[in-house]
Amino acid sequence: MKRHGLRFIALMISVSCTTFANGDWGSFVGGVRQEAVSQGIVNNAQFDDIFSHFSGPNVRILQLEQTQPEHRISFMQYRATRADGGRIAIGRVQWAHYGTLLTQIANQYGVDPCVMTALWGMETSYGRFMGGFPTVEALATLAYQSPRAPF
Repeated sequence: MKRHGLRFIALMISVSCTTFANGDWGSFVGGVRQEAVSQGIVNNAQFDDIFSHFSGPNVRILQLEQTQPEHRISFMQYRATRADGGRIAIGRVQWAHYGTLLTQIANQYGVDPCVMTALWGMETSYGRFMGGFPTVEALATLAYQSPRAPF
């Protein structure tokens, strides 16, 4: 992934992103654009390219969010089936490889590098499962309209 892609994703999961979720989709995207461009994460052309592939929150993403395992099983079941020794071992390898970059991103955006590493492992199994939606579309949808947007 390009460096600006990692930084853009960190912006999308940062708390400041949710402050734009109070208006319509256009206002939300405009706020994210302003923050991403002003922080030097992307330029206007890059932002337009990223957001040109979707025109609003993705309803299917919101539907799938409601069927996630954390809504259906206990924390102990979730931990036992999702945070196993194999995933933790892979996470340590990824941290050794990307720790410096993750720390730089953490210092700039205030997102703990261990949290980023854990989310990366839980959501994609460290890139082994990329899902069916572009990352920015999913994060933008969830930041804008999810019942967990403030979270």
